[in-house]
Amino acid sequence: MALRIIQWYSLRWGIECWHQVLKDVCKVEKRQMESARALERALVLDMIVAWRTLMLCRLGRKHPTLPAGLFYCAPELAVLEVHKKKLPQHAQSKAVGPVAEPAPLRDPEGKSKQNASGNGTKPSVERSDNSSTLSLFQANMLVAMLAGFWGRKADGHPGPKVLAEGLKILAALVNHQKLTGQVLKKSPIRSKRSREPG
Repeated sequence: MALRIIQWYSLRWGIECWHQVLKDVCKVEKRQMESARALERALVLDMIVAWRTLMLCRLGRKHPTLPAGLFYCAPELAVLEVHKKKLPQHAQSKAVGPVAEPAPLRDPEGKSKQNASGNGTKPSVERSDNSSTLSLFQANMLVAMLAGFWGRKADGHPGPKVLAEGLKILAALVNHQKLTGQVLKKSPIRSKRSREPG
């Protein structure tokens, strides 16, 4: 029982971070709705945005070489590919790691099943239809740079606040591409954040 309580308590920090993203990025405390039902609907969307932002931040730190295609849709990757040349030198070396092969299929009795060809060889891993070579770290960096993240080597990984701002801009760029068929080469918002004193 004590170990279970400690495990629950260890999850507290992640929940606190998620609440911080809800408050700072989604501004849930400043929502003014006429009904509780409207507030619930807005909160559901905000919770999804906060979850995605925090997930991208954490996985970008722990598994930076994962393919970006696992977490970004094809239109988002198409926009990011246009901006790929803006990556700083240190971020260009983060190549996508090898794709893990799936475990062989097993029946309930624990015996390996043969694949459709019947020869017992491992099935080939199919990649998604997008041809992006961006890693998760590179995609997160590009998204944050849309919102003014500097991306210097000492800056490290982008945080949830700047990543959420970049995701908003990325969504606007994807909508622009859908409407016009062209990808904007410049961010619609300022290119660099002003530095805060101290």
